[in-house]
Amino acid sequence: MSIRQGNTIIANKTVPSVYTAGNGIVVNNNVISSKVKYIYETEVEKTTWRIEHNLNDYPSVTVVDSAGSVLECSVKYDGPNVCIVEMNLPCTGRAYLN
Repeated sequence: MSIRQGNTIIANKTVPSVYTAGNGIVVNNNVISSKVKYIYETEVEKTTWRIEHNLNDYPSVTVVDSAGSVLECSVKYDGPNVCIVEMNLPCTGRAYLN
């Protein structure tokens, strides 16, 4: 499965035909449904990502590492414009907020 933003592939992942990646994000037959409101990307390996998204909301967060694997992580909110993602191991990748 490829996760795309427009015509650009932003992640590749082998998943079952129906996969729930987080609140509001569902992959069904390789089609991701949901409008991603904000994408955070880091190339620095860290166990904690502080994401200032300025969405004035508490969005769901899906984290994908640089290899394209969806990660389980802890998400905390520091108000309606900042979320903090914590992982067991340092990694690089992207967080998709919706």
